[in-house]
Amino acid sequence: MSKVTSTIKISSSDSKRGGRIQPRDPNLVFVAGATGRTGSRVVRELLSNGFKVRGGVTSMEKATEFINFCE
Repeated sequence: MSKVTSTIKISSSDSKRGGRIQPRDPNLVFVAGATGRTGSRVVRELLSNGFKVRGGVTSMEKATEFINFCE
């Protein structure tokens, strides 16, 4: 089983209130494995439909390439 080593912000916002995470934006979505085959497709679909995405990745190198590809 792979382990998430980093999280990249593609676009997001959140805050903590009363010990719980309270999203400010209901359009914020976390995608584990954002640079993989399925994860990258999910990220692209979410972004094209107006969602903000935070992605969990195991390789910052792949994440950088993916972000550059999405822009």
